[in-house]
Amino acid sequence: MRHALPPHAYIPGKTQRHQVAQFDEIISSIPSVIDFETLQTLSAFHTALNYMQHGFHWEAHEILEAIWMNTAQNSIERLFTQCIIHLANANLKHIMKRETATQKIMTQASALSAEIGRRAPDSVAVTEIQKLFLKYAL
Repeated sequence: MRHALPPHAYIPGKTQRHQVAQFDEIISSIPSVIDFETLQTLSAFHTALNYMQHGFHWEAHEILEAIWMNTAQNSIERLFTQCIIHLANANLKHIMKRETATQKIMTQASALSAEIGRRAPDSVAVTEIQKLFLKYAL
């Protein structure tokens, strides 16, 4: 299911925050258990990536965090989702002109990406995170 972009990008301190229920429909569609195959086909995941592509980094972070909470502890899926959360957050901090925070978060994202590569060197997760870094790394 394709979800429309929010009416505006939320940038703390600059734009109005969205209503609490803004993302409820998307978040409620997230299954309680997520493996990598499920993640790759999950509408909420693709919505979050679409939001990032259009500059809605805070909004993507909200959805990705809900997905992350339903991944298994210490799993590749959790590391992968957390890495993308960091990419969204770093891009938001960059827009906010908080460069020290941007670089700190990018360092954390790079560490997560490296950990994915160590744990699953031949996996789709490595390929996919590399593609996302090419798009969103600062």
